Amino acid sequence: CGFLSLPIGGIVGQHIDIGSYYQTRDRYHLAIQGTYIYTVGGESVTVEPGTLLWFNNKLPHGTQNNGDCVRITFVFDVPHKK
Repeated sequence: CGFLSLPIGGIVGQHIDIGSYYQTRDRYHLAIQGTYIYTVGGESVTVEPGTLLWFNNKLPHGTQNNGDCVRITFVFDVPHKK
């Protein structure tokens, strides 16, 4: 788990989380500050502060900070069975 920041206008390009670690974990984001667009598998949503977001990080995903402040997100993984 950890806190991630993204500056105003910042972009995290589309990517897939690969490796054995991710095969038994689900990824969550808890939006703390800032508004951002999150895209997963070709679908986009606008994420507001206070939103808890699960997404399939085994699909292409990325984000863009479209807000007026630094985006701060708490990212954590929850174990599950294969």
